[in-house]
Amino acid sequence: MTPEPEGRRRSGPSSYRTETAPLVLSALALPRGGVFVDLGCGPGDYALDAAGRVGPGGAVLALDTWGRVLSELHEDAARLGIATILPVRADITAPLPLADRCADACLLATVLHMPGRTARLDATLAELRRILRPGGRLGVLEFSYDDLPPEQTRLPTPERLTNEARAQGFERQRLLRMERMWLLVLTTRQSA
Repeated sequence: MTPEPEGRRRSGPSSYRTETAPLVLSALALPRGGVFVDLGCGPGDYALDAAGRVGPGGAVLALDTWGRVLSELHEDAARLGIATILPVRADITAPLPLADRCADACLLATVLHMPGRTARLDATLAELRRILRPGGRLGVLEFSYDDLPPEQTRLPTPERLTNEARAQGFERQRLLRMERMWLLVLTTRQSA
């Protein structure tokens, strides 16, 4: 895990400090020299950690709509001497400014519960399928609200997400349930 820079500014929320942080990137099995895409990266905690895992021959694309968090992440990466993080201003519910089959793994960490994200879930999944290489992995980390009735939460369930992802060329690899969160890891079909 990459250390947090001293005096780091922290704009935006992050789930990185929850019980899931050690499990998320390990479950995605980031290859050395690989390309990782952090969608809705916020302050970039997962991006900074991923940079250490992919190493100097890899790349981390950190996408967010909020320019301030991207600027701060860029400054933090420079202060740490990490040249592999590329902050990209992008809306994850729209076509992404990334090449086809450019990524080994993508992460949506606690972004689907935000308003408007689930309404365009099918388009988002199709776009992620486009940028992932065959056999690439998509991790979706979300909060568990098992005690709330469905009408009180905007979150998709792992089951609904699995079904929608299957229609877009993904297969469920594993589901990890934690005390307050769940992590769904999907893989792209080799033939899709």
